[in-house]
Amino acid sequence: MNLYISQFAVLFLIFVRVMTMIGFAPLLSHPSIPNTTKIGLAILLSYILFTAHGASPFTDVSASLTLGSLVIYIMKEVIVGIAIGYAITIVLGGVQFAGYLIATDMGLSMANIFNPELNEQVAVIAQLMNIIAMLLFLIMDGHLFLIEALKSSFDIIPLTSADILWSTPFIRTVVHLTGAIFVIAVKIAAPVMAATFLATIGLGILSRIVPQMQVFVFSMGLKVGVGLLMLAGTVPMYVFMIKKILQQFEGETYTLLQLMRP
Repeated sequence: MNLYISQFAVLFLIFVRVMTMIGFAPLLSHPSIPNTTKIGLAILLSYILFTAHGASPFTDVSASLTLGSLVIYIMKEVIVGIAIGYAITIVLGGVQFAGYLIATDMGLSMANIFNPELNEQVAVIAQLMNIIAMLLFLIMDGHLFLIEALKSSFDIIPLTSADILWSTPFIRTVVHLTGAIFVIAVKIAAPVMAATFLATIGLGILSRIVPQMQVFVFSMGLKVGVGLLMLAGTVPMYVFMIKKILQQFEGETYTLLQLMRP
């Protein structure tokens, strides 16, 4: 009987890590996916991971498991689960923020649409960029990468470790990844922002040459037109850039897990 209880406790800890990853990772945490489906997927993945690793790697934790240590283990598994999906979430957040910058620069910041993922109104351009990023994430088998990273995480940070190393490199990496949202946003939004900036300079020169022209009224349509043309012309560049950033941050996920190794 004790053997079954200990195995259930180990399976529950695996479930906590898997469920946290699903609840935090992009696409898998989308509100359009029912909670019952997420829980069922977490249970299935937990059982597969438990049987794939075998009982031996989890023997130590099941033998010394108490109520106090169980709470510590649960907190650790939640942190590890968040870390697995954190880097990729940063990329999608940066892409959506780039859409905000583009929409604001084009004068379309008030043209909003409901985003069920954030449960709020977002700019149309931001939602478009977010959809493109999520489609690329699927095309690049990003969902399979999350499962592979989840499997590897048990080798890097096993259940038998009760603590996580909060080292200076780990904290520096988390700060760097968080700040990367703004870097990604500026990189993606730079072509449209540069084009609208040049259009604004041109309108300023034109207003000096022809003072009678209503530059303010003319500028609204011009910025939207220039922005849309630049967006349409740089779509291949956006796709290439987002793919490269996603590949880079997949490596950052493993780096973050390695820095958390006790």
